[in-house]
Amino acid sequence: MAQGDPADRRLALSELLTLYRSPLVAYLRRKGLQPADADDLVQSFCGHLLEGPGFAKLLPGSQFGRFRSYLLRALENHWSHQREAVRAAKRGGQAGFEPLTPDHEEKSVGNSPASSVTPVDAFVREWALTTIRSAMQRLKLEQTAKGKSEMFQRLLPHLEGDPGESTYAAIAASLGVSEGALKVLVHRLRQRFRDLLRAEIAATVSDPGEIDEELAELIQAVQG
Repeated sequence: MAQGDPADRRLALSELLTLYRSPLVAYLRRKGLQPADADDLVQSFCGHLLEGPGFAKLLPGSQFGRFRSYLLRALENHWSHQREAVRAAKRGGQAGFEPLTPDHEEKSVGNSPASSVTPVDAFVREWALTTIRSAMQRLKLEQTAKGKSEMFQRLLPHLEGDPGESTYAAIAASLGVSEGALKVLVHRLRQRFRDLLRAEIAATVSDPGEIDEELAELIQAVQG
């Protein structure tokens, strides 16, 4: 989380919540909510965190543990309170929308082709993909700022694995650099991407010792 005044810290939290919006929606979808309902619930939840007392728990130095674990617990609490508020309104004679309850979950999700995917599985996989995309976007912005946008775009498909000598030769020739220089650049880009990925995760844990564990779970979620 960002250090500084409350406005800066709130902005940092807002950016994190933007990053986690898709994983949270994926979690609720596997819980049985329809897309629009999941979106609405996540939006109200994020607003609650930013404007409510939950914000204080996420300030720098707070021992919230892993941010994604905290979010799931907080989301479940928020969802429970929302359902209770709707039930209370109905008891008072007011109409209202009630999000799907766990009783509806089996009917909504149980017979789907991916029914073996749990809500937590869906959340973790979407978290992993979103975190990777965010780190890659930061890498792209860095390279663009250095005037290397074209080279980055050409190398992007090959950052995950060795493209082979023939591919190196073709790309090097098209960019007007030597194969050796190109290989060094690819190595540096991969290393910088790993650093940025670690930085993304570091911003979401209280204990730096948890970074490697989170990275391992991220890799497992993507490969699984």
